[in-house]
Amino acid sequence: MQGFVLPNEDIGRVPLEDFATPLDAIERAAGLVFFPNVNRLGYAPLCRVTKCQVRDYLVAANKKMKKLEKKDGTRVLLIGSGETR
Repeated sequence: MQGFVLPNEDIGRVPLEDFATPLDAIERAAGLVFFPNVNRLGYAPLCRVTKCQVRDYLVAANKKMKKLEKKDGTRVLLIGSGETR
């Protein structure tokens, strides 16, 4: 289990690990307690057990839209699904 605090601005290619913040510090600042019934000692820090990166959602969305674009350049919107085809 691991917490991160990121600025509300473009961070470029800064590694996610650079924004790691102790959960108790985030809880104090937010006035909240996250997962009060979970034994935190039973969880390894997220970046130790998975590929820890900030995904560029705009780039990913544009790639998805390109894949969904038909040869004539049109797209079909699937109502309620949040997807276009």
